[in-house]
Amino acid sequence: SSITDSTANYNNRGFQVQDFSSVTDSTANYNLRGFYLYASSTVTSSTSNSNYNNGFELSGSSIVTDSIAQNNVESGFILHINGSVTDSLAENNSVGFRSYNVGTVTDSIANGNSNVGFYLVSSSSVTDSTANDNSEYGFYLSDSSSVTDSTASDNDIYGFYLSDSSSVTDSTASDNYNGFSLHDSSSVTDSIANNNHGVVGFVLFQLSSVISSTANNNNNGFNLYGSSFAENIVALDNQIDGVILQGDSSSLLTGITSCGNGAHDIFSNF
Repeated sequence: SSITDSTANYNNRGFQVQDFSSVTDSTANYNLRGFYLYASSTVTSSTSNSNYNNGFELSGSSIVTDSIAQNNVESGFILHINGSVTDSLAENNSVGFRSYNVGTVTDSIANGNSNVGFYLVSSSSVTDSTANDNSEYGFYLSDSSSVTDSTASDNDIYGFYLSDSSSVTDSTASDNYNGFSLHDSSSVTDSIANNNHGVVGFVLFQLSSVISSTANNNNNGFNLYGSSFAENIVALDNQIDGVILQGDSSSLLTGITSCGNGAHDIFSNF
């Protein structure tokens, strides 16, 4: 079955879509949940605004494409059990995209959300996406989640926060308060932190690693704690220090280029 060019306002669920059904060019406003999808259903070119819980809620391999979630009280899009969102916008929600259980988000934007742009757990992934002007984190990753080819800018705490063996590749953190924060064996590869105006471009804890990445024009470039690892990194023109080894750090550095930094190119804070 299918629904096209329809509106659902002031209900418990605006649209409940299941069993390979589809909704296109439709709007759900002021419901408890805007769109609730499961059992391989699809929503395309639709809008979910000002709902009291979530804009779009997906499970069971359901798909949302080319859709907008704005001003929802909790999440713009929430994904469970292989849900997928593509070419969509989450704006001015609490969380833009919240993904669990191998959810995937592609070619999407999280802008101006009051908490986190993309919140990813349980091996969820984001590709080719952007997080701008979110009040806490642009991307928050845990439980082996991943982000690729994405950008975080103008977020208030961190562009990217990684924990529990999560990874970021080919991505950029610019003009945030801090760029990348890595914890618990997480990794960043082939990425850039530039013009972050808080403490640091990259900070690493607990066996985390950064490889083939660059920090330029931040306050500090790289800050390493607790057996973290950095290989083939570049720290250039940061305002204070290029690379800092903190405390009783047993961090390993190989292939480091650090120059033009304001105070120290490499500083051991033991």
